[in-house]
Amino acid sequence: MKTKIIRVSPESIETDYEVLIEPATALRNGELVAFPTETVYGIGANSLLDNSVRKIFEVKGRPQDNPLIVHLHSKDVIRKYAIISNEVEEGIISKFMPGPITVVLKSCGVVSSVVTAGLDTVGIRIPYNIIAQKLLELACVPVSAPSANLSGKPSATDPVSVIEEFRGKIPYIIDGGRTHIGIESTVVLVKEESDRFKILILRPGFITKEDLEGFVSENKFSKPVFVEYSENFSSERPISPGQKYKHYSPKSKVVLLNDKSKLDEFFKVVGNGRIGILGKFDFINDLELYLINLGFKDILKVEWCGNDLLECARNLFLYYRFFDREGVEFLFVENLGNSGIAYSIMNRVKKSASYVL
Repeated sequence: MKTKIIRVSPESIETDYEVLIEPATALRNGELVAFPTETVYGIGANSLLDNSVRKIFEVKGRPQDNPLIVHLHSKDVIRKYAIISNEVEEGIISKFMPGPITVVLKSCGVVSSVVTAGLDTVGIRIPYNIIAQKLLELACVPVSAPSANLSGKPSATDPVSVIEEFRGKIPYIIDGGRTHIGIESTVVLVKEESDRFKILILRPGFITKEDLEGFVSENKFSKPVFVEYSENFSSERPISPGQKYKHYSPKSKVVLLNDKSKLDEFFKVVGNGRIGILGKFDFINDLELYLINLGFKDILKVEWCGNDLLECARNLFLYYRFFDREGVEFLFVENLGNSGIAYSIMNRVKKSASYVL
């Protein structure tokens, strides 16, 4: 298969949108199209066509029971495909969309059951990336779009990574430059109980628990609202991407390092290999000295953007792919913390880690 790569600038898309007509038409007709969002690149398929959606699972090697997120261009069309059941869902949509959040809603039964993995719910997202919005508007269909990577591997946040993995496998790749956020959308599910609402965070992302708690405090609802993490899902039928399977893993064996005193025993078990370090300045210097004292000389290090956690998120998967290209066997990653965007970043690191020390 020949892949057509379409390069477009966000700054000129309003006047140059004609370049998206061809891939949008292809999307509508059942072909796969990779495109940028503000979070990561996605591989899109027409959510109304079973065979179109199946192509995503085939090209990614994605398990069939892992549901997909449906991307729309506007809040105005959500009710064509999903049911907004309560005031909290309505409030989240009003506050955070368009944006890097997915709300799991009751499905109207319009989108393919392949998208929902046979569940009665569907994840709905409206990206704010202008290229994605224009493509979705022109396609005029709901688009299922998981991250543009082979299943289980790091998500793609730049066009080079998409082209490396999918040139010759899908008909269209839209090159819109690097993504702004770099980790996937927050996924939430609102559960209404007799005496309260619960916002369950099924997958943490750029919209944090603290953001959602701020949203709750700014609004008055008919019942108390609580925000809880619920990403550790043990059921055989996950209701959100990122729950059941190991994700985001580079070829390098990721080691989430909390205690370097465990390294002596670690290397006795796993042996030697080229070492990579991803962390802040002090973490890198401290660990490098420790490894040198253990006899390691082949160490590749990358400083993780100081205290700018937003840049850390933006660069995580990019750095994973860099270390892979450099042939790193063990990649040691600093623990950034357990709140805000740091929690979301570390969720990705933990799900990709081969070892936690």
